[in-house]
Amino acid sequence: MTRSGSTWIAFAIASLIFVVDRVLKWVVESSMALGKNIPLIPGVVELTYINNPGGAFGALAGQAPLLLAGSVMAVMVALWILFSAKPSWSTALGSGLILGGAASNLLVRLVSGRVPDYVHFFYVFNVADFAIIAGVGVLFMAAVGSLGKGPEARYCHGLGLRLPAARDAAPPS
Repeated sequence: MTRSGSTWIAFAIASLIFVVDRVLKWVVESSMALGKNIPLIPGVVELTYINNPGGAFGALAGQAPLLLAGSVMAVMVALWILFSAKPSWSTALGSGLILGGAASNLLVRLVSGRVPDYVHFFYVFNVADFAIIAGVGVLFMAAVGSLGKGPEARYCHGLGLRLPAARDAAPPS
């Protein structure tokens, strides 16, 4: 896969996640009362509208600057991996999922200071949250699944990244 191909795929995935999440947030906010609960698969999955002032699982509620900084960092790391890793399906997919999810949540957090969540499975989350977690999982599996393979153990083949080398120099006497 070429760098441009990987980049286009990642941005297409990011755009799709961004649009789907924004549309679903709009539909939920405009058609459901806050706290309303609609069973989709009774006892398993429900559509529940809440406003989350925190991050994943409600963590860091009330810490908007920290959450905004975290979202910006997620976008920067995903872009770094996308542009510095070996172009592959795993880097395009993982980076695209993270970029789309982080951008969607970042935008709504900048505008309103909270993020609407609407899928109630074991906790209430949204498509952007799921995309971020899935993207991290894809990149993690690509990296871990290939560490130590090949002629040089310091090279992470799944992502095409070279791990930092330990200094070989002896300490000064």
